[in-house]
Amino acid sequence: MIISYAQNFEDVMLLRALKQVEKGFYIDVGANDPSIDWVTKAFYQRDWNGINIEPLSVHFLDLQQERPRDINLHTAVGAFIGEIEIWECDVRGWATADKAIIEKHSDMGHIGRYSRVPMSTLTAICERNAPQEIHFLKIDVEGFERPVLEGMNFQRFRPWIVVVEAISPNSTDKVHDQWENLLTASSYFFVYADGINRFYLAREHEDLMAAFEYPPNFSTASSRLRKLRQRIELTKLKPILPMPKPVPLKPKYALPMPKPVPLRPKPAPPMPKPVPLRLMLAPPMPKPAPLKPKHALPMPKPAPLKPKHALPMPKPVPIKPKPLLPN
Repeated sequence: MIISYAQNFEDVMLLRALKQVEKGFYIDVGANDPSIDWVTKAFYQRDWNGINIEPLSVHFLDLQQERPRDINLHTAVGAFIGEIEIWECDVRGWATADKAIIEKHSDMGHIGRYSRVPMSTLTAICERNAPQEIHFLKIDVEGFERPVLEGMNFQRFRPWIVVVEAISPNSTDKVHDQWENLLTASSYFFVYADGINRFYLAREHEDLMAAFEYPPNFSTASSRLRKLRQRIELTKLKPILPMPKPVPLKPKYALPMPKPVPLRPKPAPPMPKPVPLRLMLAPPMPKPAPLKPKHALPMPKPAPLKPKHALPMPKPVPIKPKPLLPN
């Protein structure tokens, strides 16, 4: 059973392929935080050692404290030796030197700050610090993969396995076509992709292909144990002690239940006799007093209408017939 500390079980795939190697050597470009999403932690616990390369001061200081057996380098990696400006984003793991990625994060509202750091090439770093046998090289540099690969002499230094982040930061867009030719031209071939990274094998180690046939599963890793281990280490809690076995309870003899006493219903009290209602006779109405008619006043006699003299009717004018016209 393997406990994974990596972001996407990259350490499980590498341990499966390199399980026969004892005290191997790795190179981690863009090591970042030493306690979160770290591909090489499971190997460090198995007495491996290697080179951790990190340009940000805050993570480099943590590396110095957490990885005393490793070679920790405070530098960026690129195609030439010199200096470069690194943009440190407000989101952990998004620091980059790629201008297009910086512009993309800024457009999304993220803020950051620039810092000028030294830059070296992988070839120069390997010449000073690496043995001839490098078992795997991991590259996670947020869009700066091609310059890193351009600065490595794969004919002189031959990592058995190369793992490169192959999507654009904060997206699922594939970008391996921007740099994959640098590996295939150096006799490396693609063997596995996990949705974030692509794995490449050196031609001389193609016997390891079978280890990449299937993704991580319950026979090789336990994400539940990984999360529990991280929670214990990050919060500095002690492991939970096993629960003691429960003591079996001895049953006691139950006392017999008393017989229920039957309840005798009490007779209902008799209903009181209804009191008859006595109707009271209304007093007789007094006789109405007769109205005494008052004497009516005599009506005045109507005055006779005097006829007015009618005007004489005019005499009718006789109409004289007109003579008929001859036909």
